[in-house]
Amino acid sequence: MSTVKIYNVIGIMSGTSMDGVDCSYLRTDGETLVTIICESTYKYSINYKNKLEKIVNNIKTISKKERNKFIKNHEQFVTNYFAKVIKKFIFENNIKKKYVDYIGLSGQTILHDPKNYISIQLGSCRKIKKKLDIKIIGNFRQNDIKLGGEGAPIGSFYYKYILDKISKSSAMINLGGIANICYTNKNSLIAFDVGPSNLLIDDLMKINFKKNYDLNGKHAFKGTVNKKLINNFVNDIFF
Repeated sequence: MSTVKIYNVIGIMSGTSMDGVDCSYLRTDGETLVTIICESTYKYSINYKNKLEKIVNNIKTISKKERNKFIKNHEQFVTNYFAKVIKKFIFENNIKKKYVDYIGLSGQTILHDPKNYISIQLGSCRKIKKKLDIKIIGNFRQNDIKLGGEGAPIGSFYYKYILDKISKSSAMINLGGIANICYTNKNSLIAFDVGPSNLLIDDLMKINFKKNYDLNGKHAFKGTVNKKLINNFVNDIFF
């Protein structure tokens, strides 16, 4: 008879592109079993996203001494939003709170500087736990940095779970706001951010067309390929 504990967990993820919050309710033993029960995405309003972008831009301009005060002043803004979204997700999917063992919360990243061992997310686990009365696990990025990682990409642990079922040795590239790569085999996991990805396209769309992203690559397909520029990248030792 198996003694492995199975947990019912709600996972919350908000990416660098700041387009919304993903919620997933699943059953897992934390290692070899993952069964998704239901998932939902809640898009940020334009107003909310603009406020988040302002926070991200402002934190880059302040000193380290001012940082703690700045975080404290803006924490509640994000915490309230996460609590509201989680409540909505639980209600819409008829999830019984008494059956939820944990909520995994990554938070909204507002500053990520792995070279200096800094990764800051807004969203207070303690306050959300108090509002929802469900145990919460967080500080994933900070703990990853303490263990020698870069604090991102956190999703690489899930990639390893998927890839190990497909091949003994695999690599996956994730093109989100920031591009990251994950290499895994049965004994190891190597993952790191490669550089900007859709974040640049999204910024261009916002500046030039007042849109959050290029739906179906409509504007990108109107362009022509700069083969000289591509060759410069391909021939770089990094690739």
